[in-house]
Amino acid sequence: MVFHSTRWLNDCITFSKKLLDKCEEEVPMKEMVLKLMTNTM
Repeated sequence: MVFHSTRWLNDCITFSKKLLDKCEEEVPMKEMVLKLMTNTM
């Protein structure tokens, strides 16, 4: 897998972190985001 889009990946990671910070109480949402992150890696 070629990472020519590291900038996009970084944006995605920062966006996900913001989401996690926002929905810290919403565990299902956090689990979903974590699953998405592990799938894209």
